[in-house]
Amino acid sequence: MAMNSGKMRHRFKLYKITNDRDDSGEYTANRNLISFPWCEILKVSDTEESSQQISNNQLIKFGLRYSKQLENPSADMTVEFRGDDYVIDSVENVGMMNEKLILIAHRKGNH
Repeated sequence: MAMNSGKMRHRFKLYKITNDRDDSGEYTANRNLISFPWCEILKVSDTEESSQQISNNQLIKFGLRYSKQLENPSADMTVEFRGDDYVIDSVENVGMMNEKLILIAHRKGNH
């Protein structure tokens, strides 16, 4: 019997970038994994895409369960999905119901 994997079959890694001192006293940027949530990939509408002037492959929209940690992301958080790093543009709490979030991000270096 086959099982349907469902909408939330993808995962991304959420990192927080910290500047820590190494043994020689110099600051180095470290990526600390803070979350590895299940998500769905949502279609970005053509009008939304053209208004941000980002090509189809560089903008991504994730649908995921509510997380207090992700509702108000800080500027030092990044997303890794399928080997690419993304900068978080916005997070929407759908209907302000604390059930689902929509996270919009663009590929690093392409904004």
